[in-house]
Amino acid sequence: MKLVVLGASGSGKTALLSRYVHNTFNPSIDETIGASFQLKVTQLDDYRVKLNIWDSAGSDRFRGLLKLYLRDADCCVLVYDVHSRAKFETLETWVEELERFGKVNSVALPPLVLVGNKVDLGETVGWSEGHTWARSHAVPLFLCSAKTSQGVEAAFQEIIRLGLGRKLRQP
Repeated sequence: MKLVVLGASGSGKTALLSRYVHNTFNPSIDETIGASFQLKVTQLDDYRVKLNIWDSAGSDRFRGLLKLYLRDADCCVLVYDVHSRAKFETLETWVEELERFGKVNSVALPPLVLVGNKVDLGETVGWSEGHTWARSHAVPLFLCSAKTSQGVEAAFQEIIRLGLGRKLRQP
């Protein structure tokens, strides 16, 4: 299954993936250039799932590459930093990019999960704002901390469940 992680630069996408894939946290991760790729095999119910995870760069200068990563995505995780209003306010732009490039055969968008990261730092963008945004886009919200691992496993299990459900329904 192809999973793409989206969000503004500095929102903690790479740290979340490091926590999920390797159960590690590095507080001084460099900015992703273009995209990075990770592989994880996991079990969900009766299914063995091989995840091809694309960690997209959040910087505007790499936005042109996003089309390549979103093509044929089975599911996506959209990450924002709960400690940064500016990063939260970029969510609509990321959804527009997903709508522009993420459709399979011009039909359906891949399932999406919203992750508010860095809850260990305190919240500038409160749970109610994140919840309101998620509800208006009909996506689940998970508040997470890559540093403490809070909510990380649950968020990825949900997106795998949604992506797998979509994959099983495809002809």
